[in-house]
Amino acid sequence: MLHHLVHILVSPKLEDAMVDWLLTQEPALLFETSRVQQYGRPLDSLTERVTGFRLQLLFMLQIPATALGTFLPALEETFGKEAIHYRVLALSHSHIPLARA
Repeated sequence: MLHHLVHILVSPKLEDAMVDWLLTQEPALLFETSRVQQYGRPLDSLTERVTGFRLQLLFMLQIPATALGTFLPALEETFGKEAIHYRVLALSHSHIPLARA
């Protein structure tokens, strides 16, 4: 089955809402998060202007290609196109070990 890697960047303020939303998706999704420093975008707060970067939260998840057509519109509808940034990459190979009982 073909899968895609989806990277979603959100403000740390949206962390709990994004985690909750991802955990309710069907099929069940396995995802990782990481705090990242984002450069190159206009900086809004004084802290961002002093440090030179924007702190963001990166969600990384693998999703079946068949689910992508419903996942992305639902993501945009729930969080709005202005609040999130995402990228989708086709995977040529992937392996997710099955959970052990």
